[in-house]
Amino acid sequence: MTSVSFVMNNSAGGGPRNVYTLSKSLSDHGFESRVLSFNNIASGQIEDFGAHIETPGTIQNLIDRILSKSNAVSWRSLPIFLFQENLTRPAIIKRFGTSDVYISTFWQTVFPVDSVAKKKGKYHLYYVQADETTFSKDPTYIKYARKTYEIPLVRFTQSKWLKQFLDENYDGLNVYIGFGINHSVFHSRNLQPENTIFTIARSNPDKGFHSFVEAVNLLWKRRKDFNVIIAGEKSAIEREKIDFDYEFRGWITDDNEIASLYSKSIFVNSGLKEALPMPPLEAMASGSAVVMTDTIGAREYTEDNTNCLLSAPGDYESIAVNIDSLLNSESLRKEISNNAIITASNYNWEKVTNKLMELIEKVISGEVKP
Repeated sequence: MTSVSFVMNNSAGGGPRNVYTLSKSLSDHGFESRVLSFNNIASGQIEDFGAHIETPGTIQNLIDRILSKSNAVSWRSLPIFLFQENLTRPAIIKRFGTSDVYISTFWQTVFPVDSVAKKKGKYHLYYVQADETTFSKDPTYIKYARKTYEIPLVRFTQSKWLKQFLDENYDGLNVYIGFGINHSVFHSRNLQPENTIFTIARSNPDKGFHSFVEAVNLLWKRRKDFNVIIAGEKSAIEREKIDFDYEFRGWITDDNEIASLYSKSIFVNSGLKEALPMPPLEAMASGSAVVMTDTIGAREYTEDNTNCLLSAPGDYESIAVNIDSLLNSESLRKEISNNAIITASNYNWEKVTNKLMELIEKVISGEVKP
């Protein structure tokens, strides 16, 4: 039985939802798969999807939680960060025992994993979900994030644009495995469409919640025959001037609940930068008519005026017009919804898992090398 360890830094990212799903899928296919976390700092309101997750012992966990304050990586925090990357985190990985294959999931996991994998003579893959050099404007952060892409590794991505970006800029082998959604949860419930606008608020400016607020503020001046439901982070709402009435649901941890909301609402995703926005695709699968922004990641599955209505990132006036169009036309809303369901049906985790298993087997056999 092949053992696989996904290594994740909870406090900094690593697309935990996708990591957990892939690890669980590998386990279901006969692999000994687990997720190793440097600490037990919560990764936001994310379910573990039945994945086997291991965190370090009390002392190592405490040390990493304290040192993780340096994850922002500036020149001031660099000594602490390098101490963490070269000493404490490799020690944590070794504590979990040996795996046949290690998979880095965020740039801050790459150096510790590569060190351990080389010393143990094991395989190291890198699951890249975004261009992480864009996650900060600090030159020190960018420099060290870029260094992880310069290591000649076998990398796999969930988006085609990201594979192309890596092919054009870095050595190593890049493989596209795609992405999926859980169709047992995210499917059309044939609920009666309501004049409800639904979004998920995030405090990260790149998620574009401010654009959503400006769009609905503008729409509210014209009409008030709709409801607004906002899930997500309260801190994102507190910093905005909101003129419209809304219901705040906080983090919705029940996927069936959020799928039901998608099914009867117009879902709005107003991100400014998106590596691969997943909530809009889940909304599409659930039968929602989606209004979203034309980010590079969205182009993976969007077609304007066919399976969604697109606006330029930050163009809140266009977002308002697109929402208004769906509120005004039941036939347009139904057409967009029907096409979206067809689009979403092409993305499932079984296909993704099969591609990942094939890649792992080829790496182990030596057929695939960086």
